[in-house]
Order: sequence, then structure tokens, then C-alpha cells
Amino acid sequence: MRAILAGLLVVFLSANGALGQDVQKRSVPIKSDFSFFEDNWGLKAKAFSLELLQVKSKTGDAIVLGRITYLLEFDKDVINQDLETIQSIFVDKGRRVRHIFFDQDHIAINPFVVLPYRIQGEISGVRGEAFRIIVDMEFDAEAIILPAKKLVVRP
Repeated sequence: MRAILAGLLVVFLSANGALGQDVQKRSVPIKSDFSFFEDNWGLKAKAFSLELLQVKSKTGDAIVLGRITYLLEFDKDVINQDLETIQSIFVDKGRRVRHIFFDQDHIAINPFVVLPYRIQGEISGVRGEAFRIIVDMEFDAEAIILPAKKLVVRP
């Protein structure tokens, strides 16, 4: 599975030059909701982007690869048990952050899918310090992205 995702990421990063006109890259405006982390621990979303790269295969089918990138900054100092909880939510394999897309009727499109992600920086709990989350994914464009109106990030 990781080898497939790594291969898709290579395609995502190099497809513009290699495939020319059969590639469409675009940023997608979508509402994002980080309120769980803001309300509970003062983690504020300072940046957010969702980029899509649509690649046409030789058979004419569209493959859509995507990347969600966001930056979370500590708005206050977080210590002891709260810091350990935040770190375990983001880092522990048994507890992962979910990225859930919702349609216009507020119905979760991917409620049971945990998308793989990586972290840049340290989850320190120090006010003013930040860390970045990068989620690389493969989508069925018609099933997930097109009807999506909002992305909610929560454990």
C-alpha cells in the first residue's frame, strides 16, 4: 500500500512536465473546519490548501491525486496531560487525525477512511510554535471532491 502511495506521489510531483496537456493542476476552494483543535487546545489553523492534479490515463480515465496541507500554531502554552494527548492524537498509529469531507447536506462522504499523513516540525505545546501536516491522497474525483463543500479535521 505504501509503495502504491509513493508511486502515486511521484506521479503527482512529476506529472506536469512528463505528461504535458493531459495534466490539470488546480487549487480547490473548500471550507475547512479545525474547531476541535481550536476549542480544546488553542491550536489555530494558520494556513490551509487543497490541491488536485488530474491525470488522464491512456484509456481516457481520469486519475485524481490530491494534497491537503495545513499549518497549526499553538495560540497558548499547552503542558502535561493535554500536550501528551495532542501528541498521541497526531503521532500514535492507533489514534490518527481524520480528514472528513462533507457534502452540501452535511453528510460525511468518507467517514471511515483515515488518510495517511506526515508531520513537519515538532508538536511542542509552546505558544507561537507551529507544525505542518501534509496529506497525500488518491481520489475518485466524482465521488469525493466534486460533492465536497467542507473538510473537517478531527480525531
